[in-house]
Amino acid sequence: MDNEKQIDFKIRLTHDEPIELKTMAISLLSLQELINSHISKEHGVSNSKIYLEKVEVGSDIYSLIFQIPAEILPFIAPLKVLKEIIDIMIFFKDYKDKSLNETENNPYLTPKNANLLKDIMSPVVINQNTYNISHADNVIFSINADDAKKISQNAEIIAKIEQSEQSKAYQNVLIYFKVVKDSKQIVKDKAICEAVVKRAVPTEIINHSDKELINKNPFDNYYLVDLLAFSVEGNVKFYQVTKLHSIIPKEKE
Repeated sequence: MDNEKQIDFKIRLTHDEPIELKTMAISLLSLQELINSHISKEHGVSNSKIYLEKVEVGSDIYSLIFQIPAEILPFIAPLKVLKEIIDIMIFFKDYKDKSLNETENNPYLTPKNANLLKDIMSPVVINQNTYNISHADNVIFSINADDAKKISQNAEIIAKIEQSEQSKAYQNVLIYFKVVKDSKQIVKDKAICEAVVKRAVPTEIINHSDKELINKNPFDNYYLVDLLAFSVEGNVKFYQVTKLHSIIPKEKE
């Protein structure tokens, strides 16, 4: 290890129920893969390593050692890489609050990163945990179960969008929402835009303030919007509302 630069960091989970070993192992391995993939893409190095030093007695504290090869120093330090990974996690969490300009062509919003983050956050989402990353006894990242769920949900959306074969932009089109339930009777956001296709399609509203306005009374209005329609093999799979222009009340029957 003499020819490699390293830092020590810890991951701590607090929870009421035990974590399945497989779930935790996949979470740690996915974190290593996310870090290695990021370094490879950003810095052209693919042999970084994470070692499990110990699991501390009395709680789920995983003491880890993160190493990067000496040849890329001092251009990139391991703590900087770790903070870049945390920035990716935060971006996924806040994805729905970002503007289209911030999300479009973002190099980190990839299906691979999305799937890795879902695995990393699984122990938090499943068991309602709190997840902390600390370095030198300072917490540098902390997330609760609700925010971990946001990361996981946004990751699913991003994976669907990025895996679509093509997207088409529509401006100043009318949409309206329907109450659609899946087999578990969970209401999902689906909208009909007859200018695109005459059926309900899963829909995401990018702008947070637009979403708040629509969610006040989603089923009694039409909405004049700009949107992107994402298709696979010519079949529209997903809408992304990029801008709300106006709200038009439906006529009462």
